[in-house]
Amino acid sequence: MNPKVLIVGAGAVGGYFGARMATAGHDVTFLVRPNRLQQLRTDGLRLVSPLGDASLAPKMVTSDGIDGPYDVEGSKNP
Repeated sequence: MNPKVLIVGAGAVGGYFGARMATAGHDVTFLVRPNRLQQLRTDGLRLVSPLGDASLAPKMVTSDGIDGPYDVEGSKNP
């Protein structure tokens, strides 16, 4: 079973860990604000790291478009 993961935000922390999980084959969706959604649609999500670079076109959703339950939700706030 491949759990559905929702990452809240696609900034430094959420973007890094979400990108790592997505490139490892996990079903990751980023919850982002509308402006960030447009930016990521245009530029994609680029990860530059000593552990390896990655570029991806992430799956994204805004708060008004959440489409159902997720098995795991990651947030920057407890």
